[in-house]
Amino acid sequence: MTRNHQVQTTMLPVYFKNVCLSFIPVMDLFIQKLIELPSVCLKFLDTMMNTIGPLFRFHPHPVTMLYTTFRFYEKKLIDSSQVKLKLVYTIHNAFVGVRGESWLLSSDFLQYITQVNDSYDSRIVWLPDMDYFAQLVKRLIDCFATPFQLHASLRKKWWRFSEFPTLQNHILHAICIELMCLPCSPPDIGNSLLNIILKWHPLINRNDIYHWLNCLGLIFSALPVRNFFSYIHQFAHFLSSNILKVSTRRYHQQFVRKT
Repeated sequence: MTRNHQVQTTMLPVYFKNVCLSFIPVMDLFIQKLIELPSVCLKFLDTMMNTIGPLFRFHPHPVTMLYTTFRFYEKKLIDSSQVKLKLVYTIHNAFVGVRGESWLLSSDFLQYITQVNDSYDSRIVWLPDMDYFAQLVKRLIDCFATPFQLHASLRKKWWRFSEFPTLQNHILHAICIELMCLPCSPPDIGNSLLNIILKWHPLINRNDIYHWLNCLGLIFSALPVRNFFSYIHQFAHFLSSNILKVSTRRYHQQFVRKT
């Protein structure tokens, strides 16, 4: 190799890896402290993610960090959707070359978050329809049915040393993170998930209705409480409806006649 073709490499010290790995917990703590200061959060977070965002590739629990942060700081982040979008977009891009394009976010949400991040315009409005929510739930259903056919890149993954013990657990947390980042209010998200069953979406097969109900139950149990207030209201409305009163009265009359 001639001198003109020699590659100029920078020699890094031996302890460089340990310094990077030791900085990851500090970075998590610094992000959470920034969230507690909403007046300066977005300004410093944007600069910080652009500089040290690729370091998240070495994070041992990136999905857990996002999920717990969004759950714990739910009240502080309810009006700061751009902060959540910036965090999710940075961590997603840090692992794209390692885990594939759809390892965390769906294609529809990824298209929206890329548009917001590239234009730096938080006023971009996206109202997801029922098809979007149905596809999210179906992603979890298909993950239980044929996990490795849909996620071929994770087929050779050794889940013993992974962040989650199973692929289903990983997909469940990814769906909850995506739902918590949507530009919608939590009650609207809960209503949209319920309407998949109440309005009988075309994706639902009569033979698979129990799978849809089970997956919706898993998603609701993993989301913050505000998301299933609509479920409580719908259930209370059903208990006080005339249909239930009439059916209960008929059953009681038939029971009295038999006895």
